[in-house]
Amino acid sequence: MTVGEGSEEKTKISDVLKMIENLKNQLEEFERLRESIEANIESAGRLIPDLEEEKKRLEEDMRGKRGKIEEIDKMIPKLESKKVELEEDIKRSEEQISQINNHIEFVSRAKKH
Repeated sequence: MTVGEGSEEKTKISDVLKMIENLKNQLEEFERLRESIEANIESAGRLIPDLEEEKKRLEEDMRGKRGKIEEIDKMIPKLESKKVELEEDIKRSEEQISQINNHIEFVSRAKKH
C-alpha cells in the first residue's frame, strides 16, 4: 500500500463515519418525530368519546327540531282555517258597526225633526 492509498482509505473511512453519524442523527430526529406524532394521535384519541357525545347531542337536537317542524306543518292548515274564520268575524262585525252607525244617524235625524 502506498502513501496515497493509505490516505485515500482513511478519507473513505472518515467519509463513512460521517455518513454513519449523519444517519444516527437523522434516526434520532425521526424517533423524536415519531414519538411526537404518537403523542398527538393518543391525545386526539382521547377526544373521540367527547366528539361522539357531541354528535349524539346534535342528532337528538335535530330529531327534536324535525318533530317541531312536523307539528308546525300540521298546524298551518288549522291556523289558515282559523284565520279565515277570524277574517269572516271581522267582516261581520264591520257590517254590524255600519248598520249601527246607520241606525244612530237615522235616530239622530229623527230627533232633530
